Amino acid sequence: MAEHPHLFVGRKGRAIPFRGVSPVMRTVRVQRGDRQAHAEALVDAVEAAVARNAQQIAEQVLLPEAERGFYLSFEAPSATPMPLKFFESSRRGIDLLSVEVDDGKQTANVFMRAAKADRFKRATEAYAESEPSVGDRPSNEEFFNRVERIRSATLRDLWTDQDDLPAIDEMFAWELWLRPGTEDWIRDTAPELDIGIERGHLVFPEAVVVRAHCTRRQLRELIRKVPVVAELRAASSFMAHLLELSPGQQADAANRLLERVVEPDADAPRVCVLDSGVRRAHPLLAPFLEADRCLTINAAWNATDHHGHGTGMAGVALYENLAPLLAGVDPVLVTHRLESVTVLPPAVPGVAQPLPGTSVREAVRLIERTARADRIYSLSMSVPRERSDGRPSSLSTTIDQLAFGRPGKQRLFFVPAGNIDEQPYEVDDHIALNEASPMRSPAQALNAVTVGACTHLVEDDEPAGHIADEGDLCPTSRTGLAWVRPTLCNKPDIVMEGGNRVADVDGIATLHAPHLSIVTTARDFAAHRFTCTGETSAATAAASGLAAAILAAYPDATPQTVRALMIHSARWTPAMLSRLPRRPSRGDYAELLQRFGFGKPDRERALLSLDNALTMIVQDEIQTYRRGAGGSIALGEMKWHDLPWPREALEELGPEEVRLRVTLSYFVEPNPSRSTRQQANRYPSAKLRFFLKGIEDETPERAIARVNQLARDEDYERDDSDEDDRFEIGPTNARRGSLHHDVWTGPASDLLLKDGIGVMPAKGWWGDRKRGNRWLRKLPYSLVVSIETSEVDVDAQIYQEVATIIENDAQIAI
Repeated sequence: MAEHPHLFVGRKGRAIPFRGVSPVMRTVRVQRGDRQAHAEALVDAVEAAVARNAQQIAEQVLLPEAERGFYLSFEAPSATPMPLKFFESSRRGIDLLSVEVDDGKQTANVFMRAAKADRFKRATEAYAESEPSVGDRPSNEEFFNRVERIRSATLRDLWTDQDDLPAIDEMFAWELWLRPGTEDWIRDTAPELDIGIERGHLVFPEAVVVRAHCTRRQLRELIRKVPVVAELRAASSFMAHLLELSPGQQADAANRLLERVVEPDADAPRVCVLDSGVRRAHPLLAPFLEADRCLTINAAWNATDHHGHGTGMAGVALYENLAPLLAGVDPVLVTHRLESVTVLPPAVPGVAQPLPGTSVREAVRLIERTARADRIYSLSMSVPRERSDGRPSSLSTTIDQLAFGRPGKQRLFFVPAGNIDEQPYEVDDHIALNEASPMRSPAQALNAVTVGACTHLVEDDEPAGHIADEGDLCPTSRTGLAWVRPTLCNKPDIVMEGGNRVADVDGIATLHAPHLSIVTTARDFAAHRFTCTGETSAATAAASGLAAAILAAYPDATPQTVRALMIHSARWTPAMLSRLPRRPSRGDYAELLQRFGFGKPDRERALLSLDNALTMIVQDEIQTYRRGAGGSIALGEMKWHDLPWPREALEELGPEEVRLRVTLSYFVEPNPSRSTRQQANRYPSAKLRFFLKGIEDETPERAIARVNQLARDEDYERDDSDEDDRFEIGPTNARRGSLHHDVWTGPASDLLLKDGIGVMPAKGWWGDRKRGNRWLRKLPYSLVVSIETSEVDVDAQIYQEVATIIENDAQIAI
């Protein structure tokens, strides 16, 4: 069957003013019998805190008087949580810092400015003086009804990490998440208490993060003097898992391979390897990595690989796996080139360990200042000390920020799911270990492609000694099954080859297996050209190489499109699908996504269409917000796409089964402080959703009216939402994160009627924040749609029909 390039659709979506259809929500009312006594108890708690902290407030001399204050914790039953909107008014002088829900209790930790404590008292008195169901309800009645008590917050309340606090006098590396504009006060006070604050910081919309070295006792005193810390976490550092096993290949084998390599043009896309550096003089790397593209963020660190990990990852990013190439005779077409920035410091005493986020940010700044290029960023390292529960970390948020970038300058990152720590485990335990081991930071980055590891490397001998079955998860790959619920996104996004392990001679424990690993370039190439690697590090590097190949084939593709094509081409293997029960529920598919993502990408599908398997790409943007009534921020517009549809081919196929595959990819600006406040749906700046024209929708207008109140006329009759249950993954699973993908299967005669796709916005934190005018920005997105016949031998000319329509559109535009 003939191969063709994917089709870029020139038609932009039709912009339509938008107001969403809100679901009916039932609110549980809480009534207080004695409002006066309840209000007095709340006021007494605040006044007692003011009196107890009076001396401390007086000593906060570095802070302007209006910024001095103290920490409090508001508590309510988790079954009837307090509405957090109460804390949003700046007039009250209360900053909401974090929210925890545990043991049947909701706890909101706040900073209250002493100068405005009376405003809280006045609001409480207005509530106390009212009577239930009599007259106008006080504006904050529901809040005060639900609050059970107010108490002083402790340092433990500011600790948001999953591990326990360190001992009181243990020296510890902390992440201090500060309220914006307060960093100088912390840096000026820290030396008085012998607290070390490292240079550098990370800036997020509602927090600044710095790294501090001190005991818990010292930190408590610092916060007492300068109460600007919003939350505390354990500081992190990079970690790399290596498998350094030589396959014994000789230099002449590398030379013979090099003779068969076809080099790309000088301006070909680049994979920028963020790692321990790269030994660029390796014969298989030197033609593709110039000296001025081999950098380090710290002059004291070696740009040419002080560790060995980076050189191995560069080889995988360029060649994927050298083993089959060394054994072959055909030309080897290399589609891209390399860059390297050292972000991993040498593991020697006295060498500073900066925050990983600051290292990655500096690396991006350095390489982009040095040279212009179309590039993919590959980070094959995890951070074990950052949170691994799926909530945003400083590194994952930094990567989301860098990916979002600015208009016209967005970036695509690939990050690993993380490996299970080197430990002896029994052969039969590996699946349970996969499922119990949560992915590590920065795997939770919404805008990045998170890569897990699968394996197709198995032994043919009987009895087979390999651990994982062909097509199943690599024995050491972490998953998202142990992340806290609800999850922000489906992770990992994909899986790539990560090698396998074998059983020990006793048949119980497992061992590394050089012959079931990936062959790559070795740092110490004078002694041996090749080494072995694997796991999610290698899988991440391989995925970045495939992304660069897509970018080489389609230079006009945006980062969102490259990411979409990666996921769009992925499929679950038979071994992966065997985890599903005979009649899988949407919950079963959710677990499948948390193990394998959307599957393993297929290179040919990612790069090419076929006669009976068409892929078309729409690159567009949407105004997610507009100015609403009374100066508020409302949702802006939706887009409707009338796609070029292969009507004749679908009519001819009639009852034949076809598949429609849809991927929506966009990047969000992150706000990690919202996640800490139990506002995970406000971590992204905005969200998008796609929906299809229904079979019962006679016109696009009918489909649009189903989801858009502004598109309804006075005769509109609301009916059940047309959520087509023939989608495989389902809307709840498919709509997580900033990458949405699902597959519809049905007769071609039904697909003929589903010739339009809408993209609509949902609110994120931009809609809550007028300051900065971020809400005025448009959000670029990529919509990738495939139509394919289920039977490969069906002679359907789907591609040719759509290609003709697009060509005619282009001629009309001229």
